[in-house]
Amino acid sequence: MQLNTLGMKDDLLASSMRRNLSEHEKLESELRARVAEREVLRSRQEMLERMAVAADIREDISGEHGYRVGRLSALLAKAIGWDRDACNAMDMAARLHDIGKIGIPEKILLDEKTLKEAEKHFIASHTLVGAEILSKSDIPQVRIAEEIALCHHEWWDGSGYPRGLRSTSIPKSARIVALADVFDAMTHGRPYAQAVPIESALDQIAGLRGRQFDPELTDHFLALVRRLAATNADLDAYLGKAARNSPFLRARAKIKEMLAQGRDSTALSPSPPPPGTPLN
Repeated sequence: MQLNTLGMKDDLLASSMRRNLSEHEKLESELRARVAEREVLRSRQEMLERMAVAADIREDISGEHGYRVGRLSALLAKAIGWDRDACNAMDMAARLHDIGKIGIPEKILLDEKTLKEAEKHFIASHTLVGAEILSKSDIPQVRIAEEIALCHHEWWDGSGYPRGLRSTSIPKSARIVALADVFDAMTHGRPYAQAVPIESALDQIAGLRGRQFDPELTDHFLALVRRLAATNADLDAYLGKAARNSPFLRARAKIKEMLAQGRDSTALSPSPPPPGTPLN
């Protein structure tokens, strides 16, 4: 009888050990899956950051415009109730809103004079170019970036481009980025427009409520920026923090310098070979 009892205890112990081993293997597998998922997300983020660097390389001297627009768009998304993952996706996707400007000639993109109608049409095409660059991706952030690139110049009243969408037919992500993009461009200026103070920019945006911008989002945006400006002495530093921590932005500065050398000197052009030198 005692032997039977001992045998039963051994069986129970062995069964318990098997269950514990199975649970351990399950937990280990789940951990590996989470680590792999984080690595995939990190790789995606790296790829997207490199694309963002390329998008802004000529027009924005600081290289921080896309980062500020991304951060401000994510904060606006959070203010209207989006969850953390959606806000993070917005932050990354919004950085790529102007990637289509890669296809715009520099003499048009950096024109200090009022753009001619043909040149305006050329710049308008950057939305289509950007959407095409980002199309057919299975990465969620890139799919969001595609709709933002295509639609962030659509106007609430239907007078925007490229498709003349109006009201809620414009994706909400693009309506959010439209506000952040215009605000950042106004407060930092462009080769063809002087920068204006924050309050002046907000007043102009308020004047376009219901015409260029989603009325409800505009109200949230105005309140958000005023709150951020009141709590951050240096709003640029707050919104551009990710840019300052980006190794790709530091690489971008080197690329910018190389491009400037190529335009202003023959530093990047090899000297012509002496006569009679064979060409490979």
